[in-house]
Amino acid sequence: MTSSVEPIAEVFPERTLRSRFQAGLIWNLLGAIFNQGSTFVFNIIAANLLGREMFGEYGMVASTLTTLVFVAQLACGYTVTKYVAEYRLVDKEKTGRIVGMLQIIVLFAAGTVASGLALGARWLAYSVLKAPELRAGLTIGAAVVFLNVLIGFSMGVLAGFEAYKKLARSLILMGVFYLAACTLATRAGGLNGAFAGLFLSALFGCILLGSAVRSECHEQHVQLRYGWFGDLKRLLTKFAFPAAASGLTFLPALWFGSATLVRQRDGYVQMALFSASYTLMTAVLFIPNITNVVGWSLLNHHRAPRHAEQYRSTFRMNLMFVGCVVLAGAATLSVVGTHLLNWFGKSFADGYSVLLIMLGAAIPQAVAQTALQHVQSAEYMWTSFFSVILPRDLLIVILAYLLIPKYGAAGFAAAYAVAWTIALIITIQTTLRLRTGTGDFAAAQEVGTNV
Repeated sequence: MTSSVEPIAEVFPERTLRSRFQAGLIWNLLGAIFNQGSTFVFNIIAANLLGREMFGEYGMVASTLTTLVFVAQLACGYTVTKYVAEYRLVDKEKTGRIVGMLQIIVLFAAGTVASGLALGARWLAYSVLKAPELRAGLTIGAAVVFLNVLIGFSMGVLAGFEAYKKLARSLILMGVFYLAACTLATRAGGLNGAFAGLFLSALFGCILLGSAVRSECHEQHVQLRYGWFGDLKRLLTKFAFPAAASGLTFLPALWFGSATLVRQRDGYVQMALFSASYTLMTAVLFIPNITNVVGWSLLNHHRAPRHAEQYRSTFRMNLMFVGCVVLAGAATLSVVGTHLLNWFGKSFADGYSVLLIMLGAAIPQAVAQTALQHVQSAEYMWTSFFSVILPRDLLIVILAYLLIPKYGAAGFAAAYAVAWTIALIITIQTTLRLRTGTGDFAAAQEVGTNV
């Protein structure tokens, strides 16, 4: 490092931990209402414009694209948030090298995955999804994947800088553009129009967030440097690589379940029911996910041993808030679920039992994700992967394979819920083995803990 760690009170003399947490939460909430909220609203619009079966096809392609984006990111957005938050004040030169190196990795991974999808679109549509009409959408989706990987990385950089106001402004504009572009394109071009709308909105978002990152780096006096930096090898092996491995399993496991579902009798109808319930479940996870973005940045900013108390306070505050919000959200949507499903179309009310299972799954998912940040902030990423993430995703695949042929969408939902419940149990056990504080982490790292 080029300078010693500064006490947080000196860096933020006028801002308490609680005020920073609240400010980050408010700005992230505002941005996400427009960004993720626009996705929620468009899914309802698309379901009504396309009909249940065609919406199921849209949901399958959207699931494929989301999976590939998640894979191609190699968790670099998550990684860059951690290290920008940790070093942005104490070592600006290292911060610039970390961002530049990870950006090169992201560009390469995004280009590779997008090219693979473009080349394999015909095979995927004809042989795997058994829907030749989806070839065009998958081809367009290759560009969508590339752009969204860059969007996710830019969001990670801004979160690490705690530039939540700037991020929120960008997300608001992106959400408005996305809803308008996708709705108009779907009305004009049907299913393929919807995919064209996804491309236009991704292009707009990529340009907007890229500009925001350049602006923030200039304001923070961080100069991006590009290339391979050998002294950052530990960052990659200790955190980035296992984080990337985690990204290679979760959404592919969901995609396997989706592909298994659509290959059943009336599979795309069942997929539509699952997609609607999954969309409503994400509404329950909306605020917890935003809270975890803020909490992740603050946790890593307080990792130094002298900031142990701020670290503990951040972890407890985040965990309690997330738990309360997800319980309230799941209970509320379980009461009004039938009415909400009718927004997608009257025939979607048949999926109420699927929705109840997914709402139940939201609770262990939100709490597990929050608790796991304690393990991951300490760079115990291989422990996180092998103890929690890999068993969870294998369970999704195995249970989906066993339950979907008999129970359809409800079987897929049950596989998802059971896997997350087991993940929560393991996460609690793992977290309890680590006392909530950074001093223990520092000591473990000094003796070269291998996990």
